[in-house]
Amino acid sequence: MNFKNFLVKSLAITTVVVASMGANAGLLSLNGTEVKALDLNGTVSSFEEFYDYNGANTWSSNTGLEIANTVVLFTAELNNEYAIFATISAFDGGSKGSLLVSYLASNGSMLFVDDPDELVGTTGISFAYAANRNDGFIFAGLDDSSWNFDLSLNNASNVTGVNYISFTDGSLTGAKESSSLAIGTNISIANTTSSAVAVSAPATAALFLLGLGFIGLRSRKTA
Repeated sequence: MNFKNFLVKSLAITTVVVASMGANAGLLSLNGTEVKALDLNGTVSSFEEFYDYNGANTWSSNTGLEIANTVVLFTAELNNEYAIFATISAFDGGSKGSLLVSYLASNGSMLFVDDPDELVGTTGISFAYAANRNDGFIFAGLDDSSWNFDLSLNNASNVTGVNYISFTDGSLTGAKESSSLAIGTNISIANTTSSAVAVSAPATAALFLLGLGFIGLRSRKTA
């Protein structure tokens, strides 16, 4: 292969790499620590369907992730949209309880609340539920751009803590408790996008080949 062809191919490789480096990359985080969303694509047609309120267990969510006397938080993705789920206590062994939830979001809106009568203004929910029942919400309308969802949980009765669930491979079988937080802890769930992506090994190799091409051409011209 002559150096001219070598250089052209090196330039083509480098162009592809640089183009990929310019793409936005999203990072989902909980209080600054990376977490993974649950991928609902191909399993349900809507976030409400997955919440399954009043399904197998009446007056309760039925996600399979509920924990008695505990707030369970997780983020799910469907059709290029994110939603933040919260379930409070469980239909199996949960005590009668209550909780005040305050939230502030840069994007999105409240999609579902169990039940709507417990809404307090536009940024609060005062939950109250019976034994062996639960409450919860879905906050949706979040895309792959940068956004923040800040949550504060207070005035708890028979709510012992908060578990955020991360999904190592995006599936329910990969569900993993990411963080255990105390009631009253400020919780920030965020998606951060950035155009600055670290140069990967293939990018480094392409730049190296490009350098060799220039050196080869220069050597040929001066020979």
